[in-house]
Amino acid sequence: MKERALDFLFLSAFLFLGFSLSMGYSSYTDFNQYKKLVGHTFQVQNQILKLESEFRNMVSNQRSYLLTEDKAYLTRYHKEKKAIKKSTKELRMLISDDPQQLKSLAALTKNLKRREITLNEELGLSGKNFPQ
Repeated sequence: MKERALDFLFLSAFLFLGFSLSMGYSSYTDFNQYKKLVGHTFQVQNQILKLESEFRNMVSNQRSYLLTEDKAYLTRYHKEKKAIKKSTKELRMLISDDPQQLKSLAALTKNLKRREITLNEELGLSGKNFPQ
């Protein structure tokens, strides 16, 4: 009878240990998946903030050029336009797996392009010799 009870306790402990290990492994893999998702979200968010910053710099340089006629601002304006295109491509690569985000990016790109055209028109209307 003692042997039977001992066998039962040993089997119970072994099953409990196996169950605990499987739950621990399951939790670990879930944690890794969530960690990857949070990291990806952080990358996307940083890329959006970078894009916003570049856009604000572009507008600021355009306005500064209109006020001062300093060609350095115009050079920075063109540099920021190129940086915006590069950031948009990088963001598109980051969100390529999410159709809703791609749709939002398409709308954002359209609005950025429209604003860029408006800025170029403002430079053209300023009467200054503006190289495109």
